[in-house]
Amino acid sequence: MSDKAAFTIELPVHPKDVFRLLALRSITETDGLFNKILANFDSIFNGIEMTSRLDPNKFGRPAFEYKHEGLDIKQSCFSEMTERQLCAAKNAFFFDRIFTGIGKVLDYEMPLDDKKDSAFGKVDLVSQVGDELILLEVKKCVSNEHPLRAMFEIFTFWKTLSNGEGKFDLFLDAYTKSPTYALRKGDLCKPSKVHPGLLLCGTSDIYKALSMPAGSDEIRDGLYRRFFQPPIGQPPIGLRVFTYDKDRLDVVEVTNDLKKRLGVN
Repeated sequence: MSDKAAFTIELPVHPKDVFRLLALRSITETDGLFNKILANFDSIFNGIEMTSRLDPNKFGRPAFEYKHEGLDIKQSCFSEMTERQLCAAKNAFFFDRIFTGIGKVLDYEMPLDDKKDSAFGKVDLVSQVGDELILLEVKKCVSNEHPLRAMFEIFTFWKTLSNGEGKFDLFLDAYTKSPTYALRKGDLCKPSKVHPGLLLCGTSDIYKALSMPAGSDEIRDGLYRRFFQPPIGQPPIGLRVFTYDKDRLDVVEVTNDLKKRLGVN
């Protein structure tokens, strides 16, 4: 640490809160932090529990009984939009639009909390390609947060919706019965797979950081690899990464480019 006033506090961190810890730039620059997270990755993966929203005995009502119909936002310059504006505005990513890679956008701000103080959060965008549902964390064009923060955020939300061993049947059954999904699905078939994904502006600092050549930081790259290809015997995440053009919102999948850079299949 370069800050002479900095000091160390040992505190327990719940697996579902790792991405919140990484929101602080001063924290992500701390020596040894990523090494400790990488060493405890399996514990983090296994420690994120399913949201009680999917348990009818605890939640007490349909899990996704709401209608998101988009917002009329006057902001028309995509490069100046906030994440919420990009996801909710009728002239941006929402409202039945179909994009290369991410497919048909179905929903925004999908809630994960089972109660106000559970602090699980919301999925920015939900889209569907074929029988695959993609949960997307969207970052605005001026985002300069660390890519690992975004990765852990969408991974946490994705894992929160799993009912164990890579299964998402409880979530898929509940979500496809929701008013919002019924309103948007059209001719889409019922999805059978769920992927976590990032949707980043192609000119943003966060994407430039993610695209840095491999080898300059082995611990960072080791964490990146866990999201794309885990060690043998460890559960897969299958993160997918997309970029959008700040002027036209054209979407391109860059997952394979990043995996090639990191030397994973």
